[in-house]
Amino acid sequence: MLFRKTAYSTTRKRKQQDETKPYPIVVSLNKDKIRVFDDCDSRKNRLEWKCCGLWQTLSQRSGAIMTQHKKTYKIIQQPNRLYQNDAFEVLPYFDSDSIDLIICDGPYGVTDNDWDKVGSIQEFNLNLIKLFSQKLKTGGSLYLFGKPDCIDFIDYRPFLKLQSKIVWYQPSRLAQGRRNYTNNYDIICYFTKGYKPKTYNLDDIRVSQLVELEHRLRCERVPSVMNGQYGKTKFNGQGKNPGDVWGDIKQLTYKSKELVNRQALNTIQKPEKLMVRLIKASSNEGDLILDPFCGVGTVPVVCKRLGRDFIGIEQNAEFVDIAQRRIDAAKNENDTLLKYGT
Repeated sequence: MLFRKTAYSTTRKRKQQDETKPYPIVVSLNKDKIRVFDDCDSRKNRLEWKCCGLWQTLSQRSGAIMTQHKKTYKIIQQPNRLYQNDAFEVLPYFDSDSIDLIICDGPYGVTDNDWDKVGSIQEFNLNLIKLFSQKLKTGGSLYLFGKPDCIDFIDYRPFLKLQSKIVWYQPSRLAQGRRNYTNNYDIICYFTKGYKPKTYNLDDIRVSQLVELEHRLRCERVPSVMNGQYGKTKFNGQGKNPGDVWGDIKQLTYKSKELVNRQALNTIQKPEKLMVRLIKASSNEGDLILDPFCGVGTVPVVCKRLGRDFIGIEQNAEFVDIAQRRIDAAKNENDTLLKYGT
């Protein structure tokens, strides 16, 4: 990532001379540290790293360079880009009120994988919700994946409005409980920033009617229905609202053609069909979609196919490589130049 450096000294002349000099800087953010590569860290005067927009100060976290000087950094938010970093380190630098839709399939807090180990999944998700509320546009949407208790006993109401809890039903899961009922579903928490969403494209996500047309029309002609709250609801030949229980989209298996890595099965990679429904419902062409835990890149791939802009964040270098190859192979009339954020 390239930055422009401005050095400030005690004299105005030195300041004016240095401000005209650009220096290439590479900043690599990791979960536990920030590494800064600098070609002139020996100056004793106060150094600041300047970019357009927001300024964010990071205190001594990168060893020699950071302990010598107090510096200011800015990570540039760019669409159609993958950032190989930790989401909590990158997101604070993104512009406020700039994201139309966030699809967050992060840790569940139920497995022994390193990436899934969190102290409290509820507090973890609350911190995410606080951060997302700053980045979403008014009326923007958030889909947060998790287990049934993923947002229990936390107060998210000051930040986002919970519109629905979608049940993604999976009756064919291999795991079968011996002392309790088997968990056969995941939760997709649907939030909006504000009372109602700015985008909800129902016609793009309709599903087949499960009742015969004659029976539906007969029900519509019942006086209590015609004169009641839903009297204006009519049969739609294109299909119906998918509701909040989704059993028509199956999870991936080892035989799934779109599975790109067995390590990602069930815990990381979600079906493209599921992401298509979420993206079509809550965004339009040209909207900016954020996936803070993008794994092997399913959301960016679907975004490219549907003509949406995206930002993907992922720590695992292997998954970033897989995601980039999938994005490059995805077909779209408006091909976008993609680069890693490092």
